[in-house]
Amino acid sequence: MGSKHSTEASLVMLSRRLIGAVLTRKNQVVQSIGFREHLPLGKPSVTVGFLDQWGIDEIFLLDIDSGDWNSVEKLRVISECSESCFVPLTVGGGIKSMNDVRTAFKNGADKVAICTEAQKNPKLLSMVSQEYGDQAVVVQVDFRRAGNDFMVCVNGGRETTDVTVLEFAGMLSDFDFGELSLQSIDRDGMETGLEIELIKQVKEIVPQPIIAMGGIGSHSQVKEGFSVAGAEAIAVGNMLHFTEHSVTKIKRALCREGLGIRLDESFGYEGSSFDQRLRLNRKDCAELDRLKYVRHEPEFI
Repeated sequence: MGSKHSTEASLVMLSRRLIGAVLTRKNQVVQSIGFREHLPLGKPSVTVGFLDQWGIDEIFLLDIDSGDWNSVEKLRVISECSESCFVPLTVGGGIKSMNDVRTAFKNGADKVAICTEAQKNPKLLSMVSQEYGDQAVVVQVDFRRAGNDFMVCVNGGRETTDVTVLEFAGMLSDFDFGELSLQSIDRDGMETGLEIELIKQVKEIVPQPIIAMGGIGSHSQVKEGFSVAGAEAIAVGNMLHFTEHSVTKIKRALCREGLGIRLDESFGYEGSSFDQRLRLNRKDCAELDRLKYVRHEPEFI
C-alpha cells in the first residue's frame, strides 16, 4: 500500500508546525517519562485519529522498542495510523536499512525518522534522500546532559555516545536530509520546557528546519520554542493526551499572542479563558445562571 498523504507531504512546510508525538511500546501508545517509565494509553490509530481531528499539523509515530520491521503487528499499526489521519505521518524506531525504509513507506509513512543509524551509518540518510527526496528524511537526535555538554544517545536512549549534539550537528553537513529533531531525554515527560539554548546553537550549525521535543507542559513553553529558540516545529506528546481539545487550545493561544500557525476555525472558544495548563477556567456565577436558564420551547406535532 502506497502513502495516501502524498499531496500533504509535497506541500511547502508551514513556517510553524505543531506535531503530535505518539510513542508506542508493544504496539500500544504510552506516556513516557525520561525514557524509563511508560504508562499505557491505548490504541495508536485512535490516538492518531483524535489528534488529526483536532487540527494537528503532523504526526510522529515513534516505536520506542525499535521493534522488528518484519513484524506483522508493527506494520499493521503503521497502516492503521496512516488510514486514521490526513496529515503527514513520520514513522521511526529501529530503522536500520533501506529495506526498513521502503517497508515504512509501503505501509503509509510520508517521512522516516532515523536515530541510531544516523549516528552509526549516516550514509543511509543520503540513500533515503536520493530515493524519496530530502523532505522524507528526519534525523532524530536523542540526547542527555552531561555537565555542560549534551551527549548524543542511541538505541532508544539506552546507550550514551561520546559525541556531543553540536559535534554531531556539524558532521551532518556532509549528508542529505530534510529536518533535524532534537529530543531531550532528561526533560521527557517532566514539563520543564525545552533546551532553548541548545536549540539556538544547533540552528547556527544546521540549515535544515529544527523540530524540538521533550519537556513541553504548557502553551507558553511551545511559544518559547518558536519565538525564542527559533524552532520551525514543536513536537508535543504527553500534554496532548491528557488535556481536552489541547491541540486547538494551544494553537488559539499562540495566535492570540501573534504567532502565526495553522488554525481550524471551526472550533471556537469565544468568551472562554484558560489556565496555564490550557484547562477551561470556570465561568462566573452570573454567566452560568444565564447559560443554565436558556428557555427551550418543546415542539408539538
